[in-house]
Amino acid sequence: MAQPIRHPRRAFTLMEVMVAIGVFAIGFVAVAAVFPVAAILQRNAVRDAMVQQVGRNADAIINVKLPKVSIGTTLNQSSATWSDLKVHPVEEGSGATLSSVFPLGDRGYPTALSDPTLRNYFWVPLVRYSDNGTDQAWEIHYFLLAKGPNETGWSKGSGTWANPDDTSTAIPGVVKVSASRGSGIDEFVGVNSGGDLRVGDWVLDSNGTSYQITQITSPTSFKVNTPILDKFEKGSDPGAPTAIWYAPPSAAGQLSPARRIRSTTVLITGSPTLDVISGISYTGGTGADQNSNYKELVNTEGVLLTYKDIRSSGWSRGLTSPFTPGAGYGTFVQASTSATSTGRYFTWKIIGLSPGTYKVWAKWPPNATYSDTSVPYTLADPAGSSASYTANLNQQAAPDDDTADGVSWETISGAYTITGNTLTVTILDTSMTGYIIADAIRIQR
Repeated sequence: MAQPIRHPRRAFTLMEVMVAIGVFAIGFVAVAAVFPVAAILQRNAVRDAMVQQVGRNADAIINVKLPKVSIGTTLNQSSATWSDLKVHPVEEGSGATLSSVFPLGDRGYPTALSDPTLRNYFWVPLVRYSDNGTDQAWEIHYFLLAKGPNETGWSKGSGTWANPDDTSTAIPGVVKVSASRGSGIDEFVGVNSGGDLRVGDWVLDSNGTSYQITQITSPTSFKVNTPILDKFEKGSDPGAPTAIWYAPPSAAGQLSPARRIRSTTVLITGSPTLDVISGISYTGGTGADQNSNYKELVNTEGVLLTYKDIRSSGWSRGLTSPFTPGAGYGTFVQASTSATSTGRYFTWKIIGLSPGTYKVWAKWPPNATYSDTSVPYTLADPAGSSASYTANLNQQAAPDDDTADGVSWETISGAYTITGNTLTVTILDTSMTGYIIADAIRIQR
């Protein structure tokens, strides 16, 4: 039987093997190169998502957690600091530290890390009062900052910083430097930033407009992505920018931690209300301003007010028989008795009001037998030029003109205008035949 002829199988040549290895190597390198890029993209995506979350948290804290009266307590609109309509640190116009208004624990993330210096994301606010006519608006501009793990080096030494009480060098900061608009409408000049600024960095001008740098034109000048314009408002014009705010890097050669600048406005409109309760602590002598108890010291316009009461001698603390003990609006109620008490007075004094027309009410616990039927309440404008106004109210009858804060009030005046910043309400004993009660007043513009 004939055997089949076998042909030897041809093997790969060395050249073919080398070409195959080369093709594989090229493909492997190409695929491998994708992994670092993907890792960088993933890291940037996570960082950007975290920065957006920090921004949303900041918005919630500013607009929800921080009520308008709290803004008014610290950001006193009547302070001369805000009259230039420029951006300022919280501390400049409030007398309060940044951490007392916006605690660092609320401005650093992730909050799971109890030590804020170990957190990598922060927001730092600046404030501008906007004079836009009849409304009052507080602009809160805040930098969203992201630092690298274990990055440090922010000393916050000389200069004006937005967060000077974030003293740890592991917490980024925002600083102010002088700047002005150049010959081009998109260029800042005269910027002494020490070479910290780079293309892509975020800056905020003193009028509250944010920009990104598009070109460094010299060591002290740069161009931005939008025209640099004056800011015109209903009430006043803050003029051209005179400075910028920016977040410097932790060290030379590092990037700015600023990832974005966001802004929100707290607008205060409508009819602000202030409720005041009489009550003195009996410190100091009669006839002088006394330290007082009060229900609110800040109205909803955000204006910080001072309340004092001024009394003559002859007033006793709290109600006793024939009145119902504890029947007053507050813990302390003043009472003056009758025939021999001519000339006794009690004055509520509210300082720091905006000039305007106010409605004023009074309240007292009535007593149909012992109270006086014609108690004079006199409104006055001691820091202005309005004439005083007096209304005689019957304290034997219960107040019934209006209800607020769960109690009824009697109108003293539906429209009393002050031209200064102070309103006083005075009860004066004019040879009356019954008890006089100085309980509480309420005002509304």
